Amino acid sequence: MHEKIKLLEAEYLLNQMIALQSDYFKFTFNLSAFLSATRSVLYFMREELQGSKNQTWLDNKMNGSDILKFFKNTRDLNIHIRPCRPAKDVRVMVPVTTLTTTLNGVAISSSGQIVYTTQPPISPTEIPQAESFHNYRFDEAFFDQTSVKYTNDDKILCKRLFRQYDVLTFCSEYFKELTAVVDEGILKKYISG
Repeated sequence: MHEKIKLLEAEYLLNQMIALQSDYFKFTFNLSAFLSATRSVLYFMREELQGSKNQTWLDNKMNGSDILKFFKNTRDLNIHIRPCRPAKDVRVMVPVTTLTTTLNGVAISSSGQIVYTTQPPISPTEIPQAESFHNYRFDEAFFDQTSVKYTNDDKILCKRLFRQYDVLTFCSEYFKELTAVVDEGILKKYISG
């Protein structure tokens, strides 16, 4: 029905998350929208399959995939319980450069030793800019607030997956898997896409 258009929306939002990962709020706003867009894909599939013998196919796909289950639950929590606010780690990588400066036949090496030379003065090389890498992780306590809605097995599964993936990798894997399910459904003529 509308699965492909929602997948395009989700892909756009995933790319926005990648591009805006240095801005925590923009990242989490796009994450929330990504969760909703991908959940809509599942909703449209379920609507299209409802009452048909092919509905079992989607049920089996959902029950057989930890990632599909996780993200369906995460979106539900994000909308109905509390906003998903991942933890953010920032790593700054500063490149190490060796600078040697010469002045009037005397050079000071990067280790601070005086070296006598007859070479002409060398201008110090430019220090490259530091790079920062932003890494987001889902909050492990996120599923603890839903003791009524989700089983203990769901919570254990989610916490295991929390430790295994950072948010961007997790969302990328989910997007690939969801796209594969939609493509298979279209190929089998279960859904129109």
